[in-house]
Amino acid sequence: MSINNVNGQVAGGVRQASETSTFKASDALTDGKFTLDFEGNEIAKSYKSFITSKEAAGRVEGKMTEWVKSHPGADQKAFDTQLRDTLKQEAMMQNIMKSTLQKMMNDIEAKMKEMASDRFS
Repeated sequence: MSINNVNGQVAGGVRQASETSTFKASDALTDGKFTLDFEGNEIAKSYKSFITSKEAAGRVEGKMTEWVKSHPGADQKAFDTQLRDTLKQEAMMQNIMKSTLQKMMNDIEAKMKEMASDRFS
């Protein structure tokens, strides 16, 4: 896939040698790491509201770094698919954790109200 970006940028914000270079997944690494770019990547931008913590973004970056290192020659389509899947997985995990914590807090609050009403009635 040719890059038609004036700056020669690709998904991870990595510069290509020329504007007509073919993307390889290894191009998305900077100093051996993938950096999630919510502003420069349309896929990441679509998940920005779901990946709300630095820890979550760090997990995505770690998973993508591992994937790129094991698939350095992957094309843009494979890279984009993996990034989308990784972001989706992290977003779902965050949502499940948030729901679980909210349910636990609601259960604790209900139990405290019950205990207080029993004690003061």
